[in-house]
Amino acid sequence: MHTASTQGEASQHTLRQHYETIEQRRRNILVYLGNGVGGAFMLVFGVLAIRAGRGDLAMFTMPHVLVGLGNIVLYRLTLNKNVADIGIAYIILAVFTFLIAKGGVANSGPLWGFPMIVAAIALMGVRRGLMVVTLMFVVMVVAFWVPMPEFQLAHYSTEFKIRIVASFGAVALFTALHEYSAADNQQALLEVSEQLDRLSRTDALTGLPNRRHMREQLEAEASRQMRHGHPYSLLFGDIDDFKQINDTHGHHAGDEVLTAIGKTLRSHLRAHDAVSRWGGEEFLVLLPETNAVLAREVAEKLRIEIATLDFRIAGQALPLTMSFGVHTADSHGRIDSFIDCADQNLYQAKRNGKNQVVAGVSAST
Repeated sequence: MHTASTQGEASQHTLRQHYETIEQRRRNILVYLGNGVGGAFMLVFGVLAIRAGRGDLAMFTMPHVLVGLGNIVLYRLTLNKNVADIGIAYIILAVFTFLIAKGGVANSGPLWGFPMIVAAIALMGVRRGLMVVTLMFVVMVVAFWVPMPEFQLAHYSTEFKIRIVASFGAVALFTALHEYSAADNQQALLEVSEQLDRLSRTDALTGLPNRRHMREQLEAEASRQMRHGHPYSLLFGDIDDFKQINDTHGHHAGDEVLTAIGKTLRSHLRAHDAVSRWGGEEFLVLLPETNAVLAREVAEKLRIEIATLDFRIAGQALPLTMSFGVHTADSHGRIDSFIDCADQNLYQAKRNGKNQVVAGVSAST
């Protein structure tokens, strides 16, 4: 059974793909900027360390400039975010450990942990970023309070240690909350966008795709037909004497008729067929990869199903019939011309006495 929800899911899938493309672009920029900016900082501080006679600092920072550049090249070649995250995590942890242990210039090394927190969470996401931040926290606590005289660690005052650890935790917490909130809001916006997109493509009364959605499907099928040469067919259906139903039984009854017809059409089509409410009491059916003979058989089957439908208004049986115009697009041409042909065939079915299927008008390209 081909349902409106299935057709809507394809639209939502396209929207989500668009979102994922944007998200991939954002990740690319973050990886390039994160490694590039980090590498630039280390290059500058490496040069300054050389000029200041801090050979140990220069010997550590300069190779990590190459690591950052290598991470950019590797990501460019593979687009593997997991590998890029490993490189980012290594650089952050290695540089932070070195700065904590050696103190940097005037024991200011631990202060670089704050931008590293933001970088870890922003570049790697909340979960992975917090894992790196937790390891940074462990490194800091060990370096501050575990005696290791053989490593000649930098000395920090107790007041500095307490304040840097407390502020470190606060920055990590608020950065993680911000990133989590931003990601959550982004997901909520995507869901709202999908809902609005679904509503914009769906007929509110019948739940079928509307004209806009059907035109998109027609364009996609026409593109496939041009590539592969497989014919597709259109069934243009119109409920017979619908105005009389409205005038006699009221518009509420007319709405029920439209809903019942929509369900009947939808439930008797193949999984890859599409049906839409084209407007008023008109319905348009798309039969992909369907020749003229099979299309006429499908239309006749639908006509019979509707004619034998047990439809009641206030317990009173109300006979329903529907006329169909059929056109098969077995050559290149304009979609509107094909629809017009099906419409002309529908008009002929009405003139012939209604409750009929007519095919035969050729399209003009």
